[in-house]
Amino acid sequence: MTKSTKSARTFIRGFDAKEIVSLPFYVCSVGRKQLPANSYSVTGEISNNFVELCWSTSGLGEIDFYGRKFKLAPGDVFYFLPGEAHVMRGLSECWQSRWLCFEGPLAVAVFMAYGLERLSHANAFPEALFSELETHIYDRNPVRIAKLSGILLEILSELAAHIRPRTKSLFEQCVEYIRTNDSDPQLSVKTLCGKFNLPQSSLTRMFRRNNLPSPGVCIANQRAIHAQSLLKGSALPIAEIARRCGFRNASSFTRFIRQIFRKSPREIREEQQNGSAGNDPETKSGINPASF
Repeated sequence: MTKSTKSARTFIRGFDAKEIVSLPFYVCSVGRKQLPANSYSVTGEISNNFVELCWSTSGLGEIDFYGRKFKLAPGDVFYFLPGEAHVMRGLSECWQSRWLCFEGPLAVAVFMAYGLERLSHANAFPEALFSELETHIYDRNPVRIAKLSGILLEILSELAAHIRPRTKSLFEQCVEYIRTNDSDPQLSVKTLCGKFNLPQSSLTRMFRRNNLPSPGVCIANQRAIHAQSLLKGSALPIAEIARRCGFRNASSFTRFIRQIFRKSPREIREEQQNGSAGNDPETKSGINPASF
């Protein structure tokens, strides 16, 4: 394999914006990537709590996402949620893309509310908006930080407005239901079977056909990703985070977190406060969520 090519230009905010202004989400980095033919960029399972948006601007490329391969042409847009590993490979002489990352206690919820497909196609790239993010990403002014969050909403709104709605497959409906109901303590494999009128064996086969583990593991991993995002990106009490992630009490939540991360919720939060986790979208860690 040809070794990976790093981003052509990377703009990473080197400070914690939530210590300056309280917002539901923050733009944390933006950049440009170029990959010559057969070169690749590998992003492992990461501990960062950001959403990443990748916008193909010229040439052709491919994203290998948990065994599924997606080809991207100019105008195609792909997204990654917290903890999702992937490999990007150039297919043409030079595949160029732009990306942005954002985090915060409501980052995933706000993004998912737009209902974007994993791979979407946009009419035009918002060059002016991305350039403004690059110009002001290092600004510590609280008003400017808030304006960058507003620019992000403008980008997402423009993207969503140009996407033609389509009927979602049964598998996509199941995945969306897990993501939007992980705060419900009743969410389980039995719940999914009843909601979509499927026997458990058929539900399990459907997930495996799409390169995912069992639905029960996917539910647990979704809760783990949500919990990590809130522990690192908010000051909410651990009991409240437990409730928002579908746990009836803090003790069962703590046992769950220890099983997944080998650390307590408090230790995960203290690591973030001590600055042990960066905002580089290619930082690797030991977390292994079965993302979808």
